[in-house]
Amino acid sequence: MEFTVAEENAIFARALMLTPGLGNRSIRQIARFFEDDLTVLRSATKKQLLQIEGVSERLAKAVLDAKKQLHKAEQECRSSLRCGTRMVAFTDSEFPHRLRVFDDAPVVVFVKGNALPFHHQKSIGVVGTRNATNAGKTLTEKWIDAWRPHQPCIVSGLAYGIDITAHQAALKYDLPTVAVLGNGLDTIYPSLHRSVANQMLEKGGLISEFPPGTKPDRQNFPMRNRIVAMLSDALVVVEAAKKGGALITANMAFDYNKEVYAVPGRPGDTYSEGCNILIAQNKAALIHQADQLPKELRWTDRSKNTVRQAELFVELNANEKQLMELLGRTRETALETLCSSLNERPSALLAMLLEMELKGLVQSLPGNRFSSLL
Repeated sequence: MEFTVAEENAIFARALMLTPGLGNRSIRQIARFFEDDLTVLRSATKKQLLQIEGVSERLAKAVLDAKKQLHKAEQECRSSLRCGTRMVAFTDSEFPHRLRVFDDAPVVVFVKGNALPFHHQKSIGVVGTRNATNAGKTLTEKWIDAWRPHQPCIVSGLAYGIDITAHQAALKYDLPTVAVLGNGLDTIYPSLHRSVANQMLEKGGLISEFPPGTKPDRQNFPMRNRIVAMLSDALVVVEAAKKGGALITANMAFDYNKEVYAVPGRPGDTYSEGCNILIAQNKAALIHQADQLPKELRWTDRSKNTVRQAELFVELNANEKQLMELLGRTRETALETLCSSLNERPSALLAMLLEMELKGLVQSLPGNRFSSLL
């Protein structure tokens, strides 16, 4: 079987992932040396690698060691294609842009379905307990219906309870929806949700960092949860106990500087305890009605803030000019998009954005989004 250039890139990226001692951050570093064309590494020698500025003995050895994993990576790619799944590297335009900016994001993902939802302009993660109450399920469906005019992509984990209710509501109201799985995409877990997963493929999709054949083992689910957090502009926790996957996802989203919301409940209610803890710890904002989220994310305010605190003669350096040009193309732009376009780390870009906000050039919006005031 001949592979496309994109598949070849994914195969070598996957081989690097399988190489002991290499992490996602160092793999991205290696890719930058080769301008994201990993296919050239297949024939590279140690002497050639060491001639590249920034390539150390350790990195050169890792690249050479990765060649030993190429056969396995090729097998995974073939297995993916046989089950209708695509193996996508972070160097590919199909790779979800929200994952590009996080150092701990996988450098290869497996996707199935429509590619567009992974790049959707608006994204809401909806998570909660597997033991959801009827009230929690009803609220989830009602709120997703209320968000329908804003056409967000609904992200969740295909689990029992709140997760599957969110996916079903998105399908019912014709919204794109993405499920993140903790196993290979050749298997739907839980199997009871296979029909829902199949319905999702037209307007939504499935994504996993695990290759075909990977079982839904317990240790995979925290890794799955971080992908849910990364793909969500805002995360809503509907019901959650004081321990469990929903709280793990919420804490990760908080650490990623995402907007986190929790539905409050009565003290003593088992599946409100986690939500109340998040609110008490200031890790989540209390959400009590559906229209609160689009208002706070400025989805309902289509007008541009015309207040200008900057003087017309403000001089911008080259980086600032490039940033302002990007911000000027749309009403508002996500941090992930800016990082991807400028090839900057989130920390460096946030520092620049803060400085420009203080100058009155940029407005910071909820959901890690920014707009130009010029």
